[in-house]
Amino acid sequence: MEEKKLRALDPLLYPDEDMLHKDAQFIDRFYDLIEKSIQPPYAISVDGLWGTGKTTVMKLLEDKLKKEGYPVFWFNPWKYRQSENVVMAFLQCLAAEHDDKLKPISEGGGILTLLTQPGMDAGLRVITGGFITLNDVKAAFFRLVGQDSSDLLKRYRNVIGRIEEEFTQLIGSISKDHEDKPVIIFFDDLDRCSPEDAIQLLEALKNLFVVSSECRSIFICGIDTRIAKQFITKHYDGIEDMFSINYFRKIFNLTLSMPYSPCIGELLERHVRELYEWHDPGNRKTKALAAMVDARCLQTQIYSVRKHLNVITNFYVFLKFNPDYRFEPENFDPRDDFIINLLILKEAWHPLYEKLIGESLRDPAASMEELVDRLIRQEKLLPDQEAFLTDYLGDDSPFADENLSKKLTEYPALA
Repeated sequence: MEEKKLRALDPLLYPDEDMLHKDAQFIDRFYDLIEKSIQPPYAISVDGLWGTGKTTVMKLLEDKLKKEGYPVFWFNPWKYRQSENVVMAFLQCLAAEHDDKLKPISEGGGILTLLTQPGMDAGLRVITGGFITLNDVKAAFFRLVGQDSSDLLKRYRNVIGRIEEEFTQLIGSISKDHEDKPVIIFFDDLDRCSPEDAIQLLEALKNLFVVSSECRSIFICGIDTRIAKQFITKHYDGIEDMFSINYFRKIFNLTLSMPYSPCIGELLERHVRELYEWHDPGNRKTKALAAMVDARCLQTQIYSVRKHLNVITNFYVFLKFNPDYRFEPENFDPRDDFIINLLILKEAWHPLYEKLIGESLRDPAASMEELVDRLIRQEKLLPDQEAFLTDYLGDDSPFADENLSKKLTEYPALA
């Protein structure tokens, strides 16, 4: 049997390779909510930590909506982080995808029509400054049309109102072509954006896109609520925490939390079995590795599915570089493998892992017990960090006498 290839853990690259939620009822219930209970315009946030599957869930929902005839548009603002204005980049992408529904400039087409022209490149470099006033949008508009600016000022005195009107008209036209179903617009990776870009989009939702009762759009945004509130607090320097909470609630009409999946252990077993292809009677080693990663990630407060899989993938790579290493766990005890414990430390608390490596290089003769004792004395550790180091690498572990510096030399690709 051919060995499985390492693949990027990205639902955008492999949308059919769902990790956890494909058979869950969450997607069906999410769809029913949109179908039966929501009146557009509306804004929904999907809340979850990085790596918990927000993109996966939204892609699955997108597929279901498309099958049921809904018009869907997907926008990842992180891809447009080089743009001067991410809101205008969104409008440009939306207008370009539906340019058949826009009037030509020769027939009095508006701002969205101009955004599809070659002069308005993806970076929108001709537009600078703040989004709220849109003064630079006016200037770019005047330059591209080449008409007398005084006439245009009368026509587009309220540019924000004009964009709102054109957006509503475009959404209405798209909806009409799909049996009047609302247009579902996904914003993905908002919590990966810069605070400035995220705030631009959030404020556009509040002030531009979800303001007209005639606009048949539903926005679904994947964003870690905690990160969003940090963005708001940073943008409005000096505000109280309650302001950021109320600000967030003002933008989103509803927040849905990512479902917790009880089948992470099954997922990890499947991933190990498919990737490693061990000759493993009874799947003993497979089950042991999955159990170790599952247990230790939970205790180190790793909730990201992607980070669980990162540990397994990194151990797989380690074994590729070190084929003589023997993974022989006993009794499914998470303390049974030194390398796994290091990899989990690296995934959970990377700065702490780096300090451990650095200390071992500074003092090559030190044992793990000595290295751990130094870190506990020198660093302000969280209780979970101190417990992990002591129980799984330090004096309470089977590896207290191990020499990390020697291991780094012995095993390529470990550090």
